[in-house]
Amino acid sequence: MQFTGNETQIDNVLQPLSLLRVSEIAFMKTAIRSNLNNLLTETRVYAVDSFNYEFDSNPKDWEESKFISEAEIQGNVFSLAEFQNQVNSGDFNIENSQIRFITVKL
Repeated sequence: MQFTGNETQIDNVLQPLSLLRVSEIAFMKTAIRSNLNNLLTETRVYAVDSFNYEFDSNPKDWEESKFISEAEIQGNVFSLAEFQNQVNSGDFNIENSQIRFITVKL
């Protein structure tokens, strides 16, 4: 961690922290890490054409990694906003697709 500012400014920031108990600091660290982990994920929409795929089994039975791979090959990976726009504009037909909403780490 790097602090910038003059000595008084740094003391003003750190002083209240010195009054916290160790357990409170540990709790704050855990909360911060949890929030950072949530910020480093995104829910994406993966879609596979139900009639055009590379595997012998039905897409609804695939493991997540296989589904993601095939959706990427078909070019059907969207953010939630992109998916909404594609469907609402009629540019993406959901009738012939298997769709999964998957949260991935960025």
